Amino acid sequence: MKKILLWLVFIWILLLISTSAFASEIVISDVASNPEGIEPGGKAKLNLIIRNIGDKDIENIAIKFNFDDVPFAPLNSASTKIIDKLKEGRNKEVVFDIIVMPDAKVGVYKIPISISYKDFTDETSISLLVASKPKLDVFMEKSDVYSRGDIGEITLKVINKGFSDIKFLTVILEEAPNYKILSNRNIYIGNIDADDFETVNFKIYLEDINGFLPIVLEYKGNDNKFYREELGLLLNVYSADEARALGLKKTRSYLWVSIISILLLLLITYKVWNRKRTKK
Repeated sequence: MKKILLWLVFIWILLLISTSAFASEIVISDVASNPEGIEPGGKAKLNLIIRNIGDKDIENIAIKFNFDDVPFAPLNSASTKIIDKLKEGRNKEVVFDIIVMPDAKVGVYKIPISISYKDFTDETSISLLVASKPKLDVFMEKSDVYSRGDIGEITLKVINKGFSDIKFLTVILEEAPNYKILSNRNIYIGNIDADDFETVNFKIYLEDINGFLPIVLEYKGNDNKFYREELGLLLNVYSADEARALGLKKTRSYLWVSIISILLLLLITYKVWNRKRTKK
């Protein structure tokens, strides 16, 4: 009985060794994605290097992607590629064209791959990165400054038009000879989600008819890289008369001054007349 058990254990070990060796005959030795980070809605090429590390040639190797639970799909081709024959110790490049779903979220995705040959299937996976470059736009939303000599606030609207969130955003109004900054020139916003916006206010004194405002944006993207963007906004500047004509400034009314002046003149005239009459 003991001999039978020993033989069974020995056979089981041999099976494990042979199965392990067989399972590792075909491997994915390298994976490359072009581009490396794929934008939502973007296309890419996946280059897989398939290697036969066994000691004999292998035929009819099927490499199949499983896109069921990931935001990817094959493009202009099937999700399975066939290698007719791969000699021992040789490599074979297999190329897949894929597309990322437009609503895919930025992040790293594991894609299951099955490699089938000789009635055997090996399950593995690769990782792909869905990434998007930050896209920030800045607009002049509101201004209380219209002409030289005005003191007021300007409101800037910062919009995240990209697919990825923005982190640690600071908006900087650079100093310039055409205005003085009367508020903090560095305003920290923090995070702006994709397809969202924030506003910032700066108080300035306009010294010139030149309305150019140099703006700097400093932030980090989802890739944790630091970004610095320099851009310029144009403040519409008018003469005082133009601003009043356009309704941007209230027209000063001197009616009350005229009324008071007339009343004072009448009062003085009455007093003088009354004094003369009293003397008589």
